[in-house]
Amino acid sequence: MASSEAAPLSSSLWYFSYGSNMNVLQLRSKNVDPSESYPAKLPGWRLVFNLKPVLKFMGHQGNIIPDPHGCVHGVLHHFTAEQMATIDRLEGSGVFYKRELMKITTYDRRDIDAHVYVAILPLEYISEGPPSDRYRTILLTGATMAGLEPSYIDWLKNLDCTKIVHNKERPKPDIKDLKVWTWEEIEASNNASAMMGYVFDISSIPPHVRGIMKRTTSRTPELRLVMLM
Repeated sequence: MASSEAAPLSSSLWYFSYGSNMNVLQLRSKNVDPSESYPAKLPGWRLVFNLKPVLKFMGHQGNIIPDPHGCVHGVLHHFTAEQMATIDRLEGSGVFYKRELMKITTYDRRDIDAHVYVAILPLEYISEGPPSDRYRTILLTGATMAGLEPSYIDWLKNLDCTKIVHNKERPKPDIKDLKVWTWEEIEASNNASAMMGYVFDISSIPPHVRGIMKRTTSRTPELRLVMLM
């Protein structure tokens, strides 16, 4: 049973992740480190990849939909209110997703009320398709680290994925010829977002989506400078 309105934030709360945030390393790269994490599941729902990619190479993103015969496996994290607010900002809560309060069952059979993201995008942004190979790898890493059920991990392994294919009509630039950006330059630009060690021009993306991409710019500890692609 899901509550359509997320409960007010207390000093701490539980958050159930079925996507990239299953991966604790991903969370730490966002400066969020849960105090506790447990493998868990959400019966009556199914994991789908039905959020259209903003950039083609990204592949479709994860979401959950009701399914009486389904079960979503993931990781239950314990966060402070401040940490949850950070995840809300990065995940685009209120634009891409809304938070719902749902009954989650841990693998050791505890029932816990936790916050879960469910997509709220208009229908033109909803269409099932394959995730990227990179996204699938992040999910697999998180699922394996958390000790999710082997059958669920095998299902993730066998997902059809898209891979980055370079446009052959456009000459591939030599890395040494690319402009090197500092994080200050990226943050100051309204039209640049960093992902996977590259800077992308996001000027043609709808403004509300562009704002989310700016907030989710990937600033990992090992990447201090990135290059324009």
